[in-house]
Amino acid sequence: MKKIGFGILAVALAVAGSAFTAPKKDLNNVYYFPLNNLGQPQSISTLPQTENPFSCPGRATPCSAGYATYVQNPDNSYSATGTMVSGTEEYVGD
Repeated sequence: MKKIGFGILAVALAVAGSAFTAPKKDLNNVYYFPLNNLGQPQSISTLPQTENPFSCPGRATPCSAGYATYVQNPDNSYSATGTMVSGTEEYVGD
């Protein structure tokens, strides 16, 4: 009887542990954010996209950049975290 009880307890703990595990972000994704004139990422109100949705015709400097991670702010906006992922800047204009 102790063996069955121990087995049921082990299964219950495994199910409970996996039910409350937060989903992991894909480590290969790059999340795009618009940049201000100083090249700093700006907060956005929607979930960051993995394809660059920002365009800024006529600007000679990067207007958006990709970051490996982001956070959700208390006001439900999203901010880039960490450093810009190399090679993801979008240059437009001349």
